[in-house]
Amino acid sequence: MVSFNPLEVGSKTGEVGVAAYEDGGMIGAATAVFDSSARTSNVQALFVQPAHRGRGVALGLIQALERRIVSHGATRMEMVYRASDPTSAATTHILAKTGWRIPSARMLTVAARVPPADLPWMRVRKPGGYEIFGWSDLGEREVARIAPPPGTEQRSSEASRWSSDCPIETHCSVAVRYRGEVVGWMLTHRLDHERVRYSRLFVERDHQARFSGVALIAEAFRRQRAAGIPKCLCAIASDNEPMVRLVGRLAPYIESKTEICCASKNLG
Repeated sequence: MVSFNPLEVGSKTGEVGVAAYEDGGMIGAATAVFDSSARTSNVQALFVQPAHRGRGVALGLIQALERRIVSHGATRMEMVYRASDPTSAATTHILAKTGWRIPSARMLTVAARVPPADLPWMRVRKPGGYEIFGWSDLGEREVARIAPPPGTEQRSSEASRWSSDCPIETHCSVAVRYRGEVVGWMLTHRLDHERVRYSRLFVERDHQARFSGVALIAEAFRRQRAAGIPKCLCAIASDNEPMVRLVGRLAPYIESKTEICCASKNLG
């Protein structure tokens, strides 16, 4: 009979785990990292020895991990895994059986060299009344107006979350004003000395027909190149056709492209 017990991992702050045992030996394990401030847990690993697959062990591990995570106070679990992994289909099936939400659109993660500033598609027409400026030039009152209240999601449903686990890279993060009001931004976050993540692109709905977010991306690329930061990363939904076309334009500079699945479950 298979039993599921806590697994002491402890190499990372907030890391918890469970293991599956049979006849005194470990046959599988699952681990997650719990962020107490966000009350969210990210599944880091789910593994069952090949000889024991197809017996419901992975399903039992996920259920046991959920119970342990709930006991730590988590209200949400998330998991990211490569669509190309041999176990991807099985993982999706197991998560769906336990009530996880798995969007039909996968995410595409792209790593590339920052492109030259003189590419034709980067010369986007900027309509009158719009002013692109560096994020460091944002005034305190402007920050207070566009930032979400503490503990909430971004104020507009079209926007990504404001927060990130990395500092904003002010060398290449930009925003746009229309007649003095901030109506969009491209936030980048520094990962290390040579990589920047393009994290949050947003343009107010009322301005999307007149002002293209590509203009913000192009300006961010120009500033990144001027700052001597050679590489960039981004993640986009595979059904986001405008952004997929933009990635196609970056093809000569792309170093890697990976399709990933993003699953989540609200607990309790």
